[in-house]
Amino acid sequence: GAAGIPILLGARGFLLSYAAATLARLFGLPGAAASFTAFGITALVAVPVLFVVSADAFRQSLRRLSGERSPAWRQRAQALTPGAGLLVLAAALQQTLMPALFTAVCARLFCT
Repeated sequence: GAAGIPILLGARGFLLSYAAATLARLFGLPGAAASFTAFGITALVAVPVLFVVSADAFRQSLRRLSGERSPAWRQRAQALTPGAGLLVLAAALQQTLMPALFTAVCARLFCT
């Protein structure tokens, strides 16, 4: 856990930035708009939640390594519950807002 969490976060950041940079490099400014539409809307909401959950998991991993007891589940649940609401918001944005934005960007990108 203590070694895997930073590695997974680094891989997530690399893959997201690589995909966005590839679209921007291939298509220029319309590609940057397409990458923001495809990845940016939900990433604005989901990535902060990812950091909060990862920080909690990393703290738990370090506590287990040092032999300390974990805090009560109720404390952790109170700290992580707002993230669940934000993930629902990210899913709602992905299902409602992104299809219309992505259609508009692709229409401009591919001149259809």
